[in-house]
Amino acid sequence: MNDKVNIEESLDISDIELSEMEDALKLMEQSEELTDEEIVRLLQDDSCMKDTKDLFAIKKAIDKNNAHVPDPNMEWQRLQLNDTTARRFVLKPYIKYITAAAAVLLLAFVFTWNRQKQTNDEFSGKYVVYKANDAARDIVITSDQGNSVVFNKQNISKLGSEVSQTDELTIAYNQLNSNIIESHTVTIPEGKTFRILLSDGSTVWLNAGSRLVYPTRFAGSSREVQLDGEAYFMISPDATHPFIVKSGDIYTRVLGTEFNIRMKKNTDTQVHETDNCEITLVKGKVSVYSKGNNNDITLTPGMQAVFEANSSAFNIKEVDTDLYSYWKDGYFFFDDEPLEKMMKQIGSWYNVNIVFRNPDFCKIKMHFFCERDCSIQKIVEQLNMLQKVHATVNNNTIFID
Repeated sequence: MNDKVNIEESLDISDIELSEMEDALKLMEQSEELTDEEIVRLLQDDSCMKDTKDLFAIKKAIDKNNAHVPDPNMEWQRLQLNDTTARRFVLKPYIKYITAAAAVLLLAFVFTWNRQKQTNDEFSGKYVVYKANDAARDIVITSDQGNSVVFNKQNISKLGSEVSQTDELTIAYNQLNSNIIESHTVTIPEGKTFRILLSDGSTVWLNAGSRLVYPTRFAGSSREVQLDGEAYFMISPDATHPFIVKSGDIYTRVLGTEFNIRMKKNTDTQVHETDNCEITLVKGKVSVYSKGNNNDITLTPGMQAVFEANSSAFNIKEVDTDLYSYWKDGYFFFDDEPLEKMMKQIGSWYNVNIVFRNPDFCKIKMHFFCERDCSIQKIVEQLNMLQKVHATVNNNTIFID
């Protein structure tokens, strides 16, 4: 009786989840060969895969329980046989789900092995500029009090009453009369952008692969945030409380303005202190300075300050500011950029492999404009329209010829 209770408690799965397992089993029974899309859908369903593993673990435990161990005492053997029969009877309502669990796990193993082997064969002897990966692509918001929320998967109210979700890619902070101030950190994965409405009314757009640290409410003589990656800022004016963005060892000080900051990883292995950093002013006025050097450089609209870590100096130049704001509006925009750099960004955004069959094509410079939410097939079509290279897509890989 206790075994029956334990097994039923272990199978604490909702009717919906059981239905999903049945669907998976039926799909495998009805099709001799699943498409990549069907397999990926099954394997990326975290809830289904968790239940599958739980069921498979139960199956292994039951098999072990039912293993026959010879005993010279015939009476004990008879009682053991009866007990085993009872256990098997208890399992009957669940046997089809356990069978499905074994099938799904086997399918996952075979699919992953075949995909890896196929990918390695395709990449052999070719120049790979980006490799797709299985890293999680969730926007995560954490507080210094230990709370953490996966955006669009968990309730944002867990972070406090001052924060709310305004749309599918935006959160807003309200200026509450509270003495409690927390530090929040939002981390953006590849392939996504995000917007934050800060408590002072300022707006920050965060690009893929970026991280911002900020307070739930500003206090003191200045408003300070910390950025890793790329962000576009639209700052609410406040002459008595300047807004300061710390990007590595670079500080950008503003009163009310619009600007873009992009941190770029330094490729010089001899320099470790900071990354290169670009500050591009769209509206208003900002001053920039580096750690250990308080000599401010003032920028006016259309100017860009580029801090190069290997020289520890700013290079000032005029730029087309549109190039540094299109991304926040949902576009790829490349202006006379090397094809390798361009395709790395596209590969990262869509999480697809990028393979050049001829490495010389990496140096080709191109102008390219496209919506970020279009299909990968559309990207390939528009790339081919430029008639500089020929691109094809196959098995989650874009090949450049």
